[in-house]
Amino acid sequence: MALPIQGHDGVQSEPYQWLDWQYTGLHLFDINTINGGQATMESAGILVSEQKDENKNYASYPDKQRGVIKRESVHYIYGNEVWSTNWGNVEESTIGPQ
Repeated sequence: MALPIQGHDGVQSEPYQWLDWQYTGLHLFDINTINGGQATMESAGILVSEQKDENKNYASYPDKQRGVIKRESVHYIYGNEVWSTNWGNVEESTIGPQ
């Protein structure tokens, strides 16, 4: 499973509480099922499309933001750019933006 998510500082304790944005990325999750038991979900990595730095304090909000999974390949479309990686080896195999 893949979900586009914006990461912020800390844990929001109140609905109106503002937390600083840190990054935007496609979070990858493995869903493990056990016969007759409950399914579990584990992080499989993050394709980061943008992150906070001294010149960028706020996230962009592009019209296009999609994740595509095809066999062991993952592609993340963020605005007019694409990141690609291999499932299970995100840290070492990410290419992009293209």
